[in-house]
Amino acid sequence: VQPLLRLTCYDIDSVSLLYVIQSGNDQGKFNLSGEELFLISALNYTQQTSYTLSISVFDNSTMPQLLKVRVVVVPDPELPPVFTQDGRYSLALFENSPLGDIFQVSLTVYYTSSLDVIQYSLISGDQYNQFLINSSTGVLSLRSSLDRERVSSYILSIMVFDKSVHPIMIRTALATMMVTVLDINDNNPTFTPDSLTITISIDTPQSSPISTLICSDLDSGENSTIASYSLTNDYIQVESSSGVVSTTDNVFPLGLGPLLVHQINVECVDAGTPTRTGSAVLEITVRQSNSHSPQFSDSFLTFEFEENIFVTGRSLFQVTASDDDTDLEGAVFYSLTGGTDMNLFFLPVSEFGYVHTVLTQFDRENRCCYDLQITAIDRAVEGFQMSSTVSVSLNITDENDNTPTFVQFMYFATIFDNNTAGMDLPPVQCNDPDSGNNGYIVYSLSYNPNDLLSINPGTGAVFLNSPIRLGSKPSILLTFYITCEDMGVPPLSSIVSYSVQIAPLDQHAPMFEHDAYIVSSLPESSLPETFVVQVKATDQDAINAGRQIEYRISSGIGSDHFTIGLISGNITVNGQLNASLIAAYNLIVIATDPTSTLVDEASVTIYLFDINEHAPVEILFVQLNISILENSPPGIEIALFVCRDIDDILPDNITYSIIDPMDALLAEFIINANGSVLTGPNSADCETRDVYDLIIICNNN
Repeated sequence: VQPLLRLTCYDIDSVSLLYVIQSGNDQGKFNLSGEELFLISALNYTQQTSYTLSISVFDNSTMPQLLKVRVVVVPDPELPPVFTQDGRYSLALFENSPLGDIFQVSLTVYYTSSLDVIQYSLISGDQYNQFLINSSTGVLSLRSSLDRERVSSYILSIMVFDKSVHPIMIRTALATMMVTVLDINDNNPTFTPDSLTITISIDTPQSSPISTLICSDLDSGENSTIASYSLTNDYIQVESSSGVVSTTDNVFPLGLGPLLVHQINVECVDAGTPTRTGSAVLEITVRQSNSHSPQFSDSFLTFEFEENIFVTGRSLFQVTASDDDTDLEGAVFYSLTGGTDMNLFFLPVSEFGYVHTVLTQFDRENRCCYDLQITAIDRAVEGFQMSSTVSVSLNITDENDNTPTFVQFMYFATIFDNNTAGMDLPPVQCNDPDSGNNGYIVYSLSYNPNDLLSINPGTGAVFLNSPIRLGSKPSILLTFYITCEDMGVPPLSSIVSYSVQIAPLDQHAPMFEHDAYIVSSLPESSLPETFVVQVKATDQDAINAGRQIEYRISSGIGSDHFTIGLISGNITVNGQLNASLIAAYNLIVIATDPTSTLVDEASVTIYLFDINEHAPVEILFVQLNISILENSPPGIEIALFVCRDIDDILPDNITYSIIDPMDALLAEFIINANGSVLTGPNSADCETRDVYDLIIICNNN
C-alpha cells in the first residue's frame, strides 16, 4: 500500500524522530507509520470534503516541531453528479402565483471546480410549457399562469449533464419535481340544466317537494362546496342547504289554457373566501289535473295463431285503452312490461299498441303458447301519471306437420322352439309431437304372412297368434312390417321392419378360450383407444343359430380405464394410465349369448410399463454447512443432498453433479455418488473468493 505522503524533518543531532497525529483524525481515517502518512479507511466526498491534521515531531528534547497537513477530498471522476434531497423535490403553488423564479435545484457532488460544464434541462412533465429551468444555475421558474381546474399537479423530470471529464463522456443524473397546484376560489358555481325545468300538476299538494336544484363548482375543497340556495316566489320555495324545491302554502292560480309557466330567478353561493354566486332561471310548468287512468276493454286478452305462418314484419294484434282525461293527461302510450317471453315481442310505435314479433314463424312443437303483459300509461306530469295493465296470452294452433316416427329403426325378437300362441313379443313405439288427432297414433301390421302376429292398434303391443315350430330346421327368421299412422288430415305414417327368429332351446353356455389373459407390459403412455388384448369365447348354440357372442367388463380394479368391444371382444384403453398410481389392473370379463342367461367369466391382468416421464421432483437438504475454513484439506463433507423421483427409479440410478456458473473448471468442491458435497483437490482461498453460489443437478438417467 502506497503512503499518501512522506514527511521529512531534519535534526542536526541526528537522533531518531517520532511523528504523532495530535488532532484532525477523529474518524480514524489516517495513520502515521514513521514518517509515512497512510489512508486506512475509505473517504466519502458527500460526508466531508477535507481534513486538517495537526502533526507533532519529537526528538529527545521536550520541544516538538509542529506542522499542518491538509487532505482535500475530490469526487470520483467516474461517478455521475448527485442531486440534493436524493433528487426528489416537491413544491406547492397557488394557481394565482406570480410568474418568475420558484425553486433552486442544486447538486451535492460534481467533479469540477467550475460550473461551466454543468447544464440543467427540463425533459418531461411540462405538457403546457408553463415552466422554465435555467440551464446554468438550475433555477426553476414559472413562465405562464397555472390553472388547477385544467391541471392539478405536475411531475417534472429534470436532468443534469456533467461534461467535466470529457465533452463526449457526458455524465447525467435525473431528478423529479412534484408541483401541486393549490386552489383559489376563481369559479362561479353553475346549475345543472336538467334541474332547472320542472313540470307539475295543478293538484300538487301544498308544501310538497317537487324537485331538487343541483349546483356544481369546478373549484376544490371549501371553494367547491355549495353553501346555500335561494329564490323569491309566492308559490315556490327552496330549502337553503339541500336545494329541495317545494310548493308553498299558496294555491297555484289557473291559467287561461291547460298550461301555466312560471320563470323564477334562482341563486347558489359557494363556501369559498371570498364567496362566489351562480344564477339561473328556473322554469316551472303547471298542468291541469289527471283524474282518470287508461282502461282496457278486458283484464285478460287471448289470441290464436297458426303455426308455420310467416309473421315477420306483420302486426300480430293491437291492444287499445281509453282515457277520459283531455290533452296529454288523456293521451295513452303502450309498453311491454312483463311476461315470460317479452324479449321476443315489441311495439314499433308505442302510441298505437300494435304488437310485432322477432320470430319468423311460430312452431307449436317448440312452443305452444306465449304470455305477455302490456301497460297503458298516460302522458301526465311525471309523478302524476296513471296506468293500467292487461295480460295477453298467445296460443299456437297445431298443423299436422310432423310424421310419426318409430323409436327404433328396426325391431328384432328371438323366441325359442317352445313358443306358444298368445305369447308377448317386444312392443313397438312411435312418437308424434303434434297434438290432438294430428298426434294420435294407430298401429297396424302392413305385412303379416300367414297371419302369425297381431298388434294392439292403440299401444303397439305385439302378440304371437299361433305357435311356430322349427321341425328339422336349425333356426327360422321371419320378417313382418308394422305401420304407425296419425289421425291428421291428411294422415302421415311410417313403416318399420319387425323380425322374429325362432331358435332351438339353449343347451350350452359360452366358453372363453382361456380362463385368464395376461398382458405383461402395456406402456403407461398408451393413448385412449389403444388396443390391449382380444378375448374370445364360443357357444355351440349361438353358432347353430347364427348369433354372435357379446362381451362386457363386469368388474375389477381400474375397470373404468378400459373398454371392450361388444362383438369383437377387443379390450382398449379408455382413460389416462399411471403406473406410479396403479401398476397392474385386474378385470373380470363375461361372455353372453343374447338369447340365453348362461354366461362365462375370464380374468384379464394388465401390467403397466413405467415410462420415465418425470424429472426428479424434490432435492432434500439433509445436511448443510454455510461456511468452511479456507485452505481446508480435500474430502471434508459440506452438504448432503437426497433426490426423490416420482417414477420410483432406484436410488442407484440417480446421479449428482455440481456446477459453478463462475468457473467451469471448479476444483474447490466436488459431489460424490451419494449426493455428498466435499472439499475438492484445490483448497478454497478466502482472499481470492469468499462466496460460492453452486448449482446441484440430480439426474435419473
